[in-house]
Amino acid sequence: MPLTLENANTRVLAAEYAVRGPIVVRAKEIDAELKKKENKKKYPFQQVIFCNIGNPQAVKQPPLSYPREVSALITAPQVALSSKATTLYAQDVVDRARWCIKQMGNTGGYTDSAGYAFVRQHVADYISARDEASSGKFLPKASPSRIFLTNGASQGVTFTLQMLINKPTDGVMIPIPQYPLYTATLTLLDGAPVPYYLDE
Repeated sequence: MPLTLENANTRVLAAEYAVRGPIVVRAKEIDAELKKKENKKKYPFQQVIFCNIGNPQAVKQPPLSYPREVSALITAPQVALSSKATTLYAQDVVDRARWCIKQMGNTGGYTDSAGYAFVRQHVADYISARDEASSGKFLPKASPSRIFLTNGASQGVTFTLQMLINKPTDGVMIPIPQYPLYTATLTLLDGAPVPYYLDE
């Protein structure tokens, strides 16, 4: 049986994710129009600035080069470990990439479900130092065994809500205005959004 709108999961159909909804579709249409010479004066503005998602490069912020260069070398260990690496990359980038490769053993395969142990240890060390510095007193050390790395905030939110929502009457309080990920994910999980308005 082919998948159609009639037999698709009704929760998927009901989920709304406004960051990619009709406003964004229309903005892309206007952006395409503005790129044509004959439409330059069609609108009272010259460009569309997209601010619908947390993607700084989409709004022309230069990317951080250090993590990208380290990642590039990690995925190409034959370059990172060669004598020519420092002719292509800064020494600190090469040093960090070589250190990571040594910790990882190999690249390209699956990691631990919670993320690389050495990365979780760094996160734990950072949290411990941050908390002690902000509180001015000794606090229990963060444990890497209690840290779970995800490939972004959205995945972390989704995993958390999947653990919390067990039945349709399970609700999650959401500040309004909200990022649509919360209500969309709750719809998919058959949970209940409980909106509250900020009063500052």
